[in-house]
Amino acid sequence: MRARVVFVSFFLAFFAVAGFAAERAAPARAAEPVAALEIFRLLPATIFENTLEGLDEDEKERLLDYGKSEYWILLPDSRDSLELVSLPFGDTRVFLHAYREDGGGTLALTGSRSEDICTLELWRMDRGQFAPVDSPPEPPVTDFFAKGNRMPKDVQASILFCLDGQGLEAQAVFWNRQGRAHVPVDNEVRYEWNGRQFEKRVRNMK
Repeated sequence: MRARVVFVSFFLAFFAVAGFAAERAAPARAAEPVAALEIFRLLPATIFENTLEGLDEDEKERLLDYGKSEYWILLPDSRDSLELVSLPFGDTRVFLHAYREDGGGTLALTGSRSEDICTLELWRMDRGQFAPVDSPPEPPVTDFFAKGNRMPKDVQASILFCLDGQGLEAQAVFWNRQGRAHVPVDNEVRYEWNGRQFEKRVRNMK
């Protein structure tokens, strides 16, 4: 078990150092949209409140300064996205992705994922600060089923939004009196950014 902890921590740290150093060293350009790393600096540490590890402002500053803290490692992916992975096992991941509006504005999507549970928050930049805004409306559960198929009568559903690449994936979680229920679905429900809003797309998976 100790060998696994050391290996996972070393693996994450190795790839984080190069990416984090490159992001920090990149020269700023005039009139460029705010980068994901700067967005993370502006967002409150409460974006971690749904994680087991949590994050306070002091630890956040250490992440920004060094790319690593006691419980997290920062993995810049591109100018528009980054990922934070919990240490030592990587059980929890926090994502940040920036979306550019046609009018020049910036939206930031933050989300956490632990096993198959996702959380998501959407933020809009306003006068140099980010304020929370409403996420896209939840799709009806019927979107997940082909015509003629439906959810069993003794089952209920909740809809989760997960950050998936550059878009959002809606996931239906089903349960009944016994607990979590397995209900096969027919369709994938995604939301893609079109420069103005998130556009829903339903695709049959079969």
